[in-house]
This record gives sequence, C-alpha cells and structure tokens, in this order.
Amino acid sequence: PGCRVAAAASRPLDLEGLADLLAAAGRPPVRRICGRPAVDEPADVVVWDVTSASADTLTWLRMLAANRPGLAVVLLESFPRGDWAAAALAAGATAVLARPASLESLTGLLLRIDEARAA
Repeated sequence: PGCRVAAAASRPLDLEGLADLLAAAGRPPVRRICGRPAVDEPADVVVWDVTSASADTLTWLRMLAANRPGLAVVLLESFPRGDWAAAALAAGATAVLARPASLESLTGLLLRIDEARAA
C-alpha cells in the first residue's frame, strides 16, 4: 500500500543504507538508482540522498519537476542550510531532510505524501 518509492544516492554504500531505511519504513524501493534520478522516473516518490548541496542538484531538481510535475522528491542532505533548503523547495522538492534521516521522520513524511496524493 502507498506510493511507489525509488531510492537514489551518489554512492553505492549510501544507496544500500537508504534502501534499508526505506524497507524498515515499510516502503522497499521499487527502483534503486546510483546517481541522479532519471527525468522520466516512473516511481511516485524519489528519496534522493544528495549528500551535500550543490547548484547542479538544484538544476537537476528543476528538470525533474518540469518533466514529472506529480513526482514527490524528498532530498536528504548532510547539512541542510535554510537558504539551500528554501531554494530546493522552490525548485520542486517536496521536502528536505537532514541525513542521516530518522526512521520516524521518513515514515511520517511518506505517510503525509500518501495522504496528499489520495486527497
């Protein structure tokens, strides 16, 4: 039940950890992406571990939002500053969480995304 979730991370070890976290949240990823998510990502939600903020991330996020307006993108960032988080939200992110993300915060966020999509 719930939205189909994809996991994306730039490093294989981070991707495995993220996939394990999603599985513990009851949302095993339907896709695992090492690198950036594709602009035609078929999942409903992408949890993307960007590690550290960059202008390239925001550019790719804008492309994702333009190509898949209904895609929910949750970014995990090591030190999410307020200005970068605001820019990410303006570029199309659904949420920005600090990494490592807690199981409770990720599970709660995915439930809110499910509720919003159902409404």
